[in-house]
Amino acid sequence: MEQGGAFQIEMQHGHGNGKSIGAKTLDESKKMWEIAAPAILTTVAQFSIGFVTVAFVGHLGEVELAAVSVVQNVLEGFVFGIMLGLGSALETLCGQAVGAEQYEMLGVYLQRSFIITTVTALLLLPLYIFTSPVLNLLRQDKKISELAGKERIVVDCRLAQLAYVVSGCFPESWTGFSLLAFKSLVSFVKLSLSSALMLFLELWYFTIVILMVGWLKNPEIAVDAISICMNLELWTLMITLGFNAAISVRVSNELGANHPKAAKFSVLVVLFSNNLEVIKETSKLGYLLAATIFLNSIQPVLHGVAVGAGWQFSVAMVNLICYYLFGLPFGALLGYKFDLGVKGIWLGMLAGCLLQTLVLMLNVLRANWNQEALQAEERVRSHAMTALPQNDSTESGIITDNRGSERTAEK
Repeated sequence: MEQGGAFQIEMQHGHGNGKSIGAKTLDESKKMWEIAAPAILTTVAQFSIGFVTVAFVGHLGEVELAAVSVVQNVLEGFVFGIMLGLGSALETLCGQAVGAEQYEMLGVYLQRSFIITTVTALLLLPLYIFTSPVLNLLRQDKKISELAGKERIVVDCRLAQLAYVVSGCFPESWTGFSLLAFKSLVSFVKLSLSSALMLFLELWYFTIVILMVGWLKNPEIAVDAISICMNLELWTLMITLGFNAAISVRVSNELGANHPKAAKFSVLVVLFSNNLEVIKETSKLGYLLAATIFLNSIQPVLHGVAVGAGWQFSVAMVNLICYYLFGLPFGALLGYKFDLGVKGIWLGMLAGCLLQTLVLMLNVLRANWNQEALQAEERVRSHAMTALPQNDSTESGIITDNRGSERTAEK
């Protein structure tokens, strides 16, 4: 990769020595924005497609809006959670490899990810082919399921818009396709599966909320209302998701470079329808939407820390408990038993998000960053030793940077 690029941002050993807290904060903030700004633009461009689609379809009719919402939030949400999770292993490994100055490993990691995600995409393809039967099996409204089956044809076409361009801009990180990509696939798959499980449990939580709303009386209105709220919520997430990527890169860079204090400091800095019934139902969710948006200003940043540090599996367990063992049952109780409908289901979802945010915040505050730096060094060394020729330094168990200087953890 290019020496000045996003993944390439690097703090020198003894980060911030002699600087005031204000100067260090400003310095770290600049580095955050260098990564976050392009990430925000990418996220806006990516999610604008769905947002604009919902805005237009909402004026065609309530059934049409519900069908598109189910495809976007249930079908695409399910697939996106798995694929994004598998790919997010790169955020941990590439960031830490850059911190350790193992630039040649970036291309190898990328190829390994290609192998895993391509196989997974083929396994998930039947969901797009049999959308209507799957939704009927999930007891969704028949009219919505039938129309959603037609909508997924457009989704199939969108998948073909993705293309990979390989250039010679980053000679240090991309040396061409190599059989080394097939080595150490097991350890790579383990981290990828942990990442996939973490994000899958996160995204599927909101997918199940849509399904639960679809089981209420008059599902068209209910699904429309919660879909509008979720799209508005997603729109407010754009900046936060950009910082999710930024904090992930910064933490993984610093841990890979064996700078636990710098990693800890990075964490501290970042702390459509005209139907009257739909509009009325949506307006009832206003306060809950505001509370959810507030939590979403914190939650993605904590997730970015988790990915950068390689905590995917532990966060997945937190998501499982907070969302599925607490949030969804609580929402079902309020929505069905106490007859609160959409508001009750959303309140349960919000309670699960609040509990998860508190647990993640506690984990970040209690983290031993010196230990995390040592684990990151070991992770990079284990992958590098299996994929690249060993030199004297790796045989002796010491990782040296490209300048030949040994790195020791900051005390």
